[in-house]
Amino acid sequence: MAIFKVGDDVRQDILALQLMRLFHNIFEQEGLELYLYTYRVIATSPGCGVIECVPNSRSREDIGRNTEAGLFDYFRHVYGKEDSIKFQKARRNFVISMAAYSVALFLLQIKDRHNGNIMLDDEGHIIHIDFGFMFESSPGGNMRFEPDIKLTAEMILIMGDLTAPAFLWFKELCIKGYLALRPYRQHFITLVALMLDTELPCFRGHTLEQFNARLKPDSSETEAARYMHEVINRCAHSLRTRIYDYIQFQQNKIPY
Repeated sequence: MAIFKVGDDVRQDILALQLMRLFHNIFEQEGLELYLYTYRVIATSPGCGVIECVPNSRSREDIGRNTEAGLFDYFRHVYGKEDSIKFQKARRNFVISMAAYSVALFLLQIKDRHNGNIMLDDEGHIIHIDFGFMFESSPGGNMRFEPDIKLTAEMILIMGDLTAPAFLWFKELCIKGYLALRPYRQHFITLVALMLDTELPCFRGHTLEQFNARLKPDSSETEAARYMHEVINRCAHSLRTRIYDYIQFQQNKIPY
């Protein structure tokens, strides 16, 4: 299935997904257990495009409209008790996808992460969609209000807590994924540079410099790992995430 979009420039989504495919290929090449679902987007004309629907999935918004339960309770309802094999497999899939998307959200500075733009598939993977705000653009007149990664209390609860083995594994995967991508920064920057002349709203003059800086080219691997660790800690239970979700609920009735 596909969605036909009119009035939206989908080239930005195409760029984000091209970069994510590169990330995915590098993760695979490095033997890292990280999951990104790169759905297909085709620009058919200026302001129009076709977007593949993510199969066998529901948005967090849709889940919230059908139940008042949080994600952890939803997982228990769908996959069974926490100590069941089915739940453990779903938690594993959640962790490997959360880690991969966390690295991608940070590096590409993807914003507008309300619950309508976050999907959950039947196997427990989290999948982000709609990349209309990234790099140097963000909602609210480019307020840059949201944190680098969306890492809410309910997401952490599925992994246990901040000291649980699953959460510590999540952090380890984030750091390994980030370190695996750093040697390929010139490939990413070249791809983005090819799109600068399109004048997409995500480009505001400092995209390449800021992207490069997030990859810490002058830092040692130990320093870069510490940097990514700090990014994760800073985003966990972020008040700004809670405020943004509250605003989306008040303005657009998107449950959180």
